[in-house]
Parts: sequence; structure tokens; C-alpha cells
Amino acid sequence: MSPINFRSIRFNLFILVLLIFIPFFALILQSANNQKIRIHKIVLDNMLSISRHLSEQQKFVEENTCQLLTVLSQLPEIQSVDTLKVNKLLASLLQQNPIYASLFVADINGNVKASGNQYYKINISDRKYFQDVIARRKFSVGEYTKSRLTQKPVIHYAYPVLDQNGTLISVIVASFDLQYFDRFLKTINLGKDAGFTFIDQKGVIIFRSPNDFYSAGTNEYDPIFSKLKQKDGEGSFISKDKEGTSKIYGFQRLYMHQSEPYMYVYVTIPESIAFLEYHKTLSQNMILWLIAAFFVSIVAFVFSFKYIIRPIDLMVHTAGLIADGNLETKTDIGQTSNELGKLAVAIDSMTVKLLQRENERNKAVKDLKKLKERFELAINSAKIGIWDLHIKTNSLIWDSNMFDLYGVNLNEFENTYESWMRFIHIDDIQNINEKIKNAITNELPFRSEFRIIHPITGIKNIRIFASIIKDKEDKPARLIGVNWDITERKLLEIQLHEAKEKAEKNDRLKSVFFADISHEIRTPLHGIIGFAQILKDNDISIQEKLQYLDIIINSGNKLLSIISNIIDISLIDAGQLKLMKKECDISKIVSEIYYYYDKIRLKENKQFQLILDTENINQVVYLVDGFRLNQIFNNLLDNAFKHTEKGVIRMGYKIIDNQLSCFVKDTTIILDNLQLHRIFDKFRSLDDISGTNYSGNGLDLAICKGLVELMGGTMWANNLNDQTEFFFNLPLSSIEAEQENALCQNNVSY
Repeated sequence: MSPINFRSIRFNLFILVLLIFIPFFALILQSANNQKIRIHKIVLDNMLSISRHLSEQQKFVEENTCQLLTVLSQLPEIQSVDTLKVNKLLASLLQQNPIYASLFVADINGNVKASGNQYYKINISDRKYFQDVIARRKFSVGEYTKSRLTQKPVIHYAYPVLDQNGTLISVIVASFDLQYFDRFLKTINLGKDAGFTFIDQKGVIIFRSPNDFYSAGTNEYDPIFSKLKQKDGEGSFISKDKEGTSKIYGFQRLYMHQSEPYMYVYVTIPESIAFLEYHKTLSQNMILWLIAAFFVSIVAFVFSFKYIIRPIDLMVHTAGLIADGNLETKTDIGQTSNELGKLAVAIDSMTVKLLQRENERNKAVKDLKKLKERFELAINSAKIGIWDLHIKTNSLIWDSNMFDLYGVNLNEFENTYESWMRFIHIDDIQNINEKIKNAITNELPFRSEFRIIHPITGIKNIRIFASIIKDKEDKPARLIGVNWDITERKLLEIQLHEAKEKAEKNDRLKSVFFADISHEIRTPLHGIIGFAQILKDNDISIQEKLQYLDIIINSGNKLLSIISNIIDISLIDAGQLKLMKKECDISKIVSEIYYYYDKIRLKENKQFQLILDTENINQVVYLVDGFRLNQIFNNLLDNAFKHTEKGVIRMGYKIIDNQLSCFVKDTTIILDNLQLHRIFDKFRSLDDISGTNYSGNGLDLAICKGLVELMGGTMWANNLNDQTEFFFNLPLSSIEAEQENALCQNNVSY
């Protein structure tokens, strides 16, 4: 049996049939979901209705009990505590009201003085309902307990007995017999597998139906009781009981004079029972859908074999003969009115035009050659050399411009990395070696400058820019870069430096800055132009084109960053930069910055730690320009990431008396006091001050200091324990303070 070809027409036709049936499947699911929603609403409404009925019944008992005790408290026999008369009266009431287990009167010390049951000398001063009546002198409800007079599960209702002067003289108590609920249950149809439960305010089960007397007096399952306490009034929810059965709950909370409920009533039904009919209907519809899809797929499979596959096989056979050079072969498909017949006619006419296509192809090859010559002319005019290092094989490919730059003949070059290093100045070999190895190890792009020994012109300054290209396994496979001669620019820089040495310090720094900015702008532009021209070569694979496009995009982003810095420093110097204060969560801003740079650290495999130090972990909202605060942190962290190779970078903030104190500390280049003083000068980069060789235009720290001062703060730098520390303080305005200031200004203007 031949294996299934997942690209065959028959298979795709089978998939098409299934796709046609998918909307019907979606309709089934949508209809079932709507049915489930309706059933769920009906069940919840029924549960709430039953729970309301149960709660109304309980409230009726409470109201009648309160009225009964109120009337009894006014009787002379009760007020005088005539034991014999009271015992007889209470016993008669118990016979007439079987819902009560006992009726008794206790003095203000809790000693029972009269009872409708057999008299026992007991004291109820430890009971909550008694203490509540003594304290509040109002009708009170107790918790679930077993009566010490009758030994029945009861809930006590108590009422104060007052004399004519309003003095509390005794307490009359009625014990509601909880077995009344069992009799009451027979009048309510809860449905199959449904039940209801009464719970007191402490979570103790008062009564549970159907007929679960063993649970009375025990604590309710904590997750269920927690949901009851979290909701107000009445409601419903779905949860699992202690046996793990998912159930639907509808509940009511019973209140009296307390702010907290004194009792909970809920009705429950298993979710599987509630949705039994829904699952049955859904299963039937699914089976019907599968049967219909199966039979339609079989019909489509047979039809495709006869009317599609056989004609296609004939055309494939004919195409093979044409590929072998037999241009007179015909498809011999009789039917030409349908689509496959038209395709056969098209194949027959294709043989006639193949010779014409061959001539056109030859012409296209010539045009492509001319295009390649133009591309090479553009590269040669820019004097940009392109090289490609294959990391695994250590093979190095140079284009012709590379040989011209280095003054090397093709025969003298061994196409290896080591042969390249032989032409580099001995003082620069170690530095460029380390940077290339670091780029490969950390999978990062890099750019630098070095000197070479040209056999004719002597020493040349070369600018290098390179990026890592990864293979399918996301591992570094190639290092592709460009070289160009910057000797003239270097000479120009030296001349400009000497010419500006006599000028004012600010003018000299600006001139160097503009020279660097020119170089910084040309660098990404060279990358954009060079690799854009490479993309014209049709011999480049799609993967390589995507890699070159990534290089072009990165160069464009770098160019945009340079222009943004120039605009910001110009606006700061001109006093035109406006702050936009709004309500900002300081802790959220700093946390987002930290997580963003920590992801960059992990992605670029940085060999240092990034730590967030702050005492403020909760929401801290002030009126501040969040965008500029973010920009200050970003510039400081970019500077730290650029100059820190290992160790620790710490960032954080504190807020004390509406004063925001922030810092960024890193194990970077250690500067002396003079260098620290000059580090915030405009147009001075850390490279210029420390003598290091990192990229930068010298604006980031100057912009940070300008923004901090514009926001009314201060910024400074320190060296401590092999760390460079940057600090800045900003005054913060609370929302209330800003509103008061605005009100004061309005009053003054008025």
C-alpha cells in the first residue's frame, strides 16, 4: 500500500470537504453553547428562587418568634417570674407550637428560672444570644447548638424582659427545633440530586437536606463558606465540594440588625445533572456530523480519481517527454471543454513557444550580467569591500574591493581568517581579534576601526562593520561585514583637531561632534546603501536577502536614534523642550524598564547581572513626565550596557518627602575626578574622556543632565569600590498638591 501523499489533489480535496463541513461544526458548537447558556440561566434562576423561598420561610419563623417573645415579655407572670404559672404557660405554648424545642426564662445572671420543658437548673450566661440581649436589649439570634434542656439541635431566639422603668429584669428564650426543616422539605420539590443547607455565621452547618443529620453541627467545607462570605445579599456560583463534585450553588444571606449575616441558606445541584440533556444533544449532533463528513469525503475521493487524477497523470507523462526534448508530444486528452482539457491545450501550445522562451532567457541572462556590472560599479565607487567568514569551516570570502583595499593579489590570499590577520597592523591585531571572537561568542553585531599595512601606500585606517548570520538551528554560522577606507577621514579629523585647538572649548567640541555625527550617520547609510545594492543580485538566496534586510533595518534604527538625540539636545539648549506631566506610577515605569533591559541582557548573552534595588514595591502615583523619566533611565542603562562587560549593573529609586532619588551603578571604566567633572559635557562621549573605543555620539549623558535640570532636579556621578555611579534627584508633585496650586492660581487671577 502506497503511503499517503499529503500534497496530492485527492488529499487536498478531502481536506477541502472537511473544511466545508467546519462551518456546520461551528454552528453545532454555537447552538450547543447557546443551549448551555440558557440551561445555566434557568438552573441559576431556579436555585435563586428556591433559596429565596427557603430564606423567606426562615424569616417568617424569626418574625413570628420575635412577635411571640415580644408578647410574652409584656405578661405580668413573665415580668414577675411566677415560676409555676410561667412553666404552665410555656408548656401550653410548646404544645401549640411544635416548631419550638423549648421555651424558658432566665434572670440577668443567666440562671434559668422557668421552663416549658422539664425543669433543669442550668446557666446560659456563656451563650452568645444571652450576652447579645444583655448588651443590646434587643431581639437576638444565636448559633447552632444542642439544647441542654432537650438535647435537640436548635437555634435560640432571645428577647429582653423590661419593667415599667425600662430596666432589664430577665431574658425569655425560644429554642427553634431544626428538625422542622425536615418536615418543611416535604412541601418543596427541589428536583433530582438537589439539596439545601442552612449555615450559621461561624460556618457551622445548622441543617442539610436531604436528611443529612450527621453533618449538622460540623463546619462547612471552607472553599464553599469562603465564597458565601465574599458575596453580598444573594447570588450564585459554581464550585467543587469536598468530594470533588462540581456543583451549582444559589444562596441567600439572612440579616437582622447586624452588619454581618447571622445565617446563610443555599441550594445546590450537581453540574453534571444540570447539563445532562445538553451533553446528550451535543453528542448526537457530533455523531451525525462525523457520519455525513465521512460519506461526502468518500464520494469526493472516488470522483477526483476518475475526473481529475487520471487526466493529470496523462499530462505529467507528456510533460516528462517534453522535458526530454520531444516537443512534438501531445497530451491526447479528448475533452477540452473543462478546466483540465484547457490545461492540456495549454501544454500543447507551450511546446510551440519553448524555443521562443529559450531565446528570451538568453537575453535575460545578458541583462542580468549588465545589472551585476552596474552593482559592482556602485560598490567600487563607494570603495566598500564585502567579506563573508564561515565560522565552522574558517573559510573567508573577499570581493574584489577587499583585495583593492588591502593591496593583495588573489593568488596571495589563502581564503582563511588567519591570512586576513597577517595584513592588519601588529598593534591592532589583538583588539580586532577579541572583538570578532566576542561578536561570535555573544552573537552580536560590532563595528570598530583598525589599521592595515598596504604594500604601496603604507598604513591605512579601515572601518569595519559586521553582523552574525545564524543557521536553521539558531546558531552562529557566518560573520558578514564590510570594510572601507577611512584614512582620509582620519587625516581630516587630525587636521580639524589641530585647527580647532586654538578656538574656544565649546566650538572645538562641537566641531569634533559634527565630524563624529557625520561619521555616525554615514556608517548606517553605508550599510543601508551597500546591502540594498547586494539585494539586486538574483543569485542571493531568500534567507540571505532576509538577513541583509535585517542589517538595513538595524542601520535605519541607529540613524533615527542619532537624529533624535540631536533634536533633543537642540531643544534643551534652545529652551524649547516642553514637559508633559501626567499621573504616572513610578514603580511601574522603573519595573518595565528593568524587565525590558533584562530581556536584552539575556538575549545578547551579557556576562553581567542586572539588579533592581527599590524599597517601593506598591503603586506610587505622582504627576511627572513619565516619557522623559523613561528616557533618562534608558540613556543611563544604554551607557552601562555599552561599557560593562562583566560584573553587576544596579538600578533603583527611593521616594522620600516627594523627592524621587534614582541611580544606575555599573562596573565599567573607572574615571578620575577630572573625567567625572567632564562626563556630562555636551558633545563629549565616555570614549573621548576615558580613551576607550566604543560607539557613541556624546549626547546621551548630556541629554540626561539637561532633562533632569529641566525637571527641577540635579544629577551627578561618583566612583566607589570599582563602580561608576550615576545619581539624579527629581522633585515630585502629588495630585492633591497640583490641584491646590491650580485653585490658588485661579483665586489670584480672579
